[in-house]
Amino acid sequence: MPLWKRILLEKRAVVVPLVIGVVANIAAYGLWVYPLGVKSAGAADRASRLPKRAAASMTPRMSSSPRSTASATRPAPSSPPQPTW
Repeated sequence: MPLWKRILLEKRAVVVPLVIGVVANIAAYGLWVYPLGVKSAGAADRASRLPKRAAASMTPRMSSSPRSTASATRPAPSSPPQPTW
């Protein structure tokens, strides 16, 4: 009988749980840890693009027709109107 076979037979109580643990760790990495890492990398990429989008939305845009509002053309009153008795 080869030496490795004898070791496996005599130490089966230790080897079997170790093999099960290794297989479970590989499965957990492939099914849980790796997908979460990919998701996290995607979130980090979106977060790095956010300041660029925010800066782009803050820049004034030139439109073809200027818009004016009544509040922009009318001066603000300096004091509240006095009641007439």
